Amino acid sequence: MAARSDTRPSGAYLRRRPSRALPTAGRGALWLVLLLVGVVLSGVFFGDRSLGAFLRLRGERQSMEAEVELLKARHDALAADLQALETDPEALERVARELHGMHAPGEMVLQVVEESPDDGPREVSR
Repeated sequence: MAARSDTRPSGAYLRRRPSRALPTAGRGALWLVLLLVGVVLSGVFFGDRSLGAFLRLRGERQSMEAEVELLKARHDALAADLQALETDPEALERVARELHGMHAPGEMVLQVVEESPDDGPREVSR
């Protein structure tokens, strides 16, 4: 066997393997994409328009809607009371007696005062 004078490897070994590193322009684009993703994610999790703010505002909205329903029911009850006071003389008389202590001529009003456990008997002065 004769020794080869050419010590270079054959053609298969001369081909360069593709580099796994990104070219310089590719690295810049990757950093730009990463920066944009970071900005978007920071906007999602922090700030006035974040996910936390959205959830907080949604909870506030639900509680306000419930409060509106309660206020509508109260409004309807007060409107019914007003209608009764305007049209029903017995309702007007009941309110005058209960709230203002009014009585008809010849009637005697008795006021019952309950004792509280920590107080002694009370005297009612008129």
